[in-house]
Amino acid sequence: NLIFTWSWPLPLTPDERFAIYVNSRGRATQLGTVTQSQGENQYQFSISTANVPVAPGQQLWFVQLEDMLQGSMREKSESWPISFLPKPE
Repeated sequence: NLIFTWSWPLPLTPDERFAIYVNSRGRATQLGTVTQSQGENQYQFSISTANVPVAPGQQLWFVQLEDMLQGSMREKSESWPISFLPKPE
């Protein structure tokens, strides 16, 4: 499993969510969303590597704060590197 962790200083409003993305070959793919904190200002998202649809190699991941009602981005994090190995045959 991959576990993505980040901090955000404010509580989310009922119409906000965090969306986790991986940028692979110039295309951002959403891995999932989070609407609840794991503790004070801490957020976490977990996904099986088998469910990550990106090519092997170094990619970038980032988090966006999104407005669920308007479908718009409110904030975007910096991007962090992540590497994926080829699936064993």
